[in-house]
Amino acid sequence: LEQEAQDTYTESVESGAWEKVLSNTKVKKYDEKEQKKMENAWISQYKQYAKAYNMEYSKFLEQQMGMTEEEFNKQVKAAVKDTMKQNMVTEAIADKENIKMSKKDYNKELKAIAKSYGYSSNVDALKKAFEEQDLKDAALKNIVKEWLGKNCVQVAKKSSDSKSSSDSSSSSN
Repeated sequence: LEQEAQDTYTESVESGAWEKVLSNTKVKKYDEKEQKKMENAWISQYKQYAKAYNMEYSKFLEQQMGMTEEEFNKQVKAAVKDTMKQNMVTEAIADKENIKMSKKDYNKELKAIAKSYGYSSNVDALKKAFEEQDLKDAALKNIVKEWLGKNCVQVAKKSSDSKSSSDSSSSSN
């Protein structure tokens, strides 16, 4: 129980630091070719889902996603930009802080990713379901988040009536 509480706290600190870094990061320019490639891949995946359900793509989006094709495309564009931003931030921090991912680190992260995605610890099934580069990106992001959690400075927020709050926000140093 104590370990579970510590794990929850550690995850909270890491996530808080990561969110703070992301919110303080402005992307100047996205690689339009890469963005379009990712958008098309995601849309293609949903077209495959529609096919598996034996449904027209637009009907699938309306019934399963609750949105029109235009709304879905806007959502995909935003999600792709968010993913690209996270990948750019991950790479920038890893480069600046000389964070390297060994094969051992990668395999450890794959097991954790498999578990969090509902694959138990079945890394082979995870590898079949996702592109290798996506898994490498996710693994490196986890390692960078862990580094941020260990190296961030936590600052207690103050509420408007000057009582201290139990919330804390994080920023990297």
